[in-house]
Amino acid sequence: MLKTPIKLVDSSSLNRLSNSVNIASDMRIAVNDGYILKVKQQGVEVSGGNDPYDTEAYMKAQKMAGSLSTLLRNACGNMHTVAYSQEEYARWTEGVSDVMGYLGIDYSFYR
Repeated sequence: MLKTPIKLVDSSSLNRLSNSVNIASDMRIAVNDGYILKVKQQGVEVSGGNDPYDTEAYMKAQKMAGSLSTLLRNACGNMHTVAYSQEEYARWTEGVSDVMGYLGIDYSFYR
């Protein structure tokens, strides 16, 4: 995790009708296979999981955490790039899209 804190909103909110989400510190997002993403000012942590031996599920949760952290850092101005190649960008976009899908947010029009 990076040391520069992410500037987050004061409270989380989710509105599926307007297709919007505000992400605050300590927001928890339930994702694949029992994993939980917890948003912190330093980044996004992964915890939980149904099967400690399922490395594929863990790696997917880690990818989503990294993608969400990058999105938040770009949104608050701490970072100004998400990728240096089309392949990196595709992986990042997939990770963000997956997280938004777990929240019920349609992210497809951003692609």
